Amino acid sequence: MRSRTTRRDHLSPKISRTRHTGQGERQSFFLSFAAIEKTFSNIHLQITTYFTFTLKVISKDPNLEKPGAGLRKREKIIMGIMFPILRNLKSREFFSELFAAEQKKIEQLLDSLSEKQARQQILIKRIRGIEDSSRHWSAYMTISHLNIVNLGIAGLIRSLGRGKPIDAKIRIEDVKPTSDTGPEALEAFEKTSAILKKSVAGIEDLKTTQTHHHPWFGPLDAKGWHALTAIHMKIHRKQIELIIAGL
Repeated sequence: MRSRTTRRDHLSPKISRTRHTGQGERQSFFLSFAAIEKTFSNIHLQITTYFTFTLKVISKDPNLEKPGAGLRKREKIIMGIMFPILRNLKSREFFSELFAAEQKKIEQLLDSLSEKQARQQILIKRIRGIEDSSRHWSAYMTISHLNIVNLGIAGLIRSLGRGKPIDAKIRIEDVKPTSDTGPEALEAFEKTSAILKKSVAGIEDLKTTQTHHHPWFGPLDAKGWHALTAIHMKIHRKQIELIIAGL
């Protein structure tokens, strides 16, 4: 009789303990929670993947302003005040040394890149001194832009030094690089920089009577254009650093 009336917890101690302690309910709860957590993890993964893909698409095809749109109004005002002060305070030697130093830094930055990396266009944050349309360039494109500007200003400085006016109108949109720019830009960089240095060295007094109009800064003499090339190199060296950081 004792064996027939043995309590169920003696026959099935595992079941009895589960019911007695409430462990069954807790196990069920934790199983349900684990399932919910897994579901949310999957949703989070899908959302993250979606936004990562979306950001990549945006970075490949950013909606930027058109070339020649200019700087933001506040930025243009600040630069319009600071640039004349800087070019009048600093000497010819200062800007020549700054140009050479920035050239060297840029060449070192490009030496650290493979051709594939140097061709990759990277969307960077806006920095002072560049248009919105210039924020999605590769390192090679930036070098190509410097080549165009350096050669153009070299000819401009030579003409101003000779007292010859220039009829050509400078437009920012005309000095933009093409997206297929490659290693040839870097190969030409040392030459275009040397041409500019030679043009400056060939003029005894950069404070010329003749001036030429810049789209953002107005009439500039040879000294003003010389100062601009050095500052321009520094701005785009910073751009290349941001491009490399985004690779």
